[in-house]
Amino acid sequence: KNDPAVNEKLKTFFTQYLFEDGCTFLHLACDLEANAALAVCKILVDTLGVSLHLPLDSKSRSAKDIALGNDNQNMLDWARSIGTKFGRYHLVNEEPIYASDTCKVYFAEDIKYNKSDENFL
Repeated sequence: KNDPAVNEKLKTFFTQYLFEDGCTFLHLACDLEANAALAVCKILVDTLGVSLHLPLDSKSRSAKDIALGNDNQNMLDWARSIGTKFGRYHLVNEEPIYASDTCKVYFAEDIKYNKSDENFL
């Protein structure tokens, strides 16, 4: 059963408990290449709402910085998708370039493709 009060206590614990080097459990999990570590990361971030961006460790790295240096492609894809729209579009600016009562238009980067891809438009 998903209990919001328990989840909030867990989020607080996993956010505030720091090891000597300033790392959280999330920092440590993001540094591991095993898919089980990715599953732990997803629980902490996606389920409990632990921030991938804060706190920073003693080397001024966020858990996301560490995950983006991981050799596990699944970890990289997941970390890149955090903070995106539809899991793949990173907004260039939070403000829409056009807005009406029924529509908002934003500039966004597709994180799944880059300009060197053969089918890039």
